[in-house]
Amino acid sequence: MGISVLALLFTASSFWWLNARRGRLKCFPPHSFAAKVSPDSILLRFPFVFYNPGAQPLVIENLSMKFDAAQGREMKWHGVRTTLMAARGAEDKMDLPAVFFVPGRSAQQLFLEFKGEGFESILAPKEFNVRLRVKLGHRKKWSLLRKFPLHLERVRHPGSYAAYSNSPLVLTEAEVVEIEAALNQAATPSKKRNEK
Repeated sequence: MGISVLALLFTASSFWWLNARRGRLKCFPPHSFAAKVSPDSILLRFPFVFYNPGAQPLVIENLSMKFDAAQGREMKWHGVRTTLMAARGAEDKMDLPAVFFVPGRSAQQLFLEFKGEGFESILAPKEFNVRLRVKLGHRKKWSLLRKFPLHLERVRHPGSYAAYSNSPLVLTEAEVVEIEAALNQAATPSKKRNEK
């Protein structure tokens, strides 16, 4: 009798593990990003890979990003792109944010774009700690999905949408001054620039 009960429990738990278990969504830090700074906003695009190790699909309702240095300001999920950076002359199609799912035991790569306003005052050529937050379909509250460093010291042409490596970069003082000037120029409205 005891062996048959153990066999039944093993069978039931194996079935649950293989077919009914909900996994914990994972996301990996990006190796690259694209950025554009304008007087009224900042756009950031990342190639995120989402992984669901469980058997059941996970529904992602919404995403957002927060810079630790931005006093709680958040970048909202702005869209899904077809690539990190389109080749010159190629179409750079954008879909609006929409609920999506990651099937069980699978990974999915998406090029996600985030938009934030009021970040001009904190932009600097340095590393920022960023928190990617997620609202899952089966949860009532937002949760932290991933923390990762964002290397804005790589941004050399902030006024144009361009792709950059997200690896650390050691800058000289002259490079820091040059990048700060470019960031300030991109974040300053053209009317103010013309008055100077």
